[in-house]
Amino acid sequence: MGSRLSDYPYVTVRVHCPRCERYGAYKLARLAACYGPEIELAELVRKLSSDCHHRRENHPYRQGCQARLLDWPRNRPPDEPLATFAVVKGGKS
Repeated sequence: MGSRLSDYPYVTVRVHCPRCERYGAYKLARLAACYGPEIELAELVRKLSSDCHHRRENHPYRQGCQARLLDWPRNRPPDEPLATFAVVKGGKS
C-alpha cells in the first residue's frame, strides 16, 4: 500500500477479508486518534486484523489472513452519496 492514514481520502475506513468474510468500518478520526495519523495503511490493516485466526496460522500451505482496505485506492468511497443532491426552493434565505 505504501501510504499513510493521513493520505486516506475518505471519512470511513472499511476493512474486509474475503477469506473469512470478516468486515469492519471505522471512522478515520478515531483511527488517527488511536494509532496516529502517520501509521502506514498496511500496518493499520495488520493491527485491525491482529485477532484473525488465519493470521496466526504458521502452516506453509495456508493462505493466511487476506484482510485489505475495501476502498483504497480504486472503489467508490463509503461516504459518497449514492444520488445527486437537488436544491429545494423555499428554504432559508
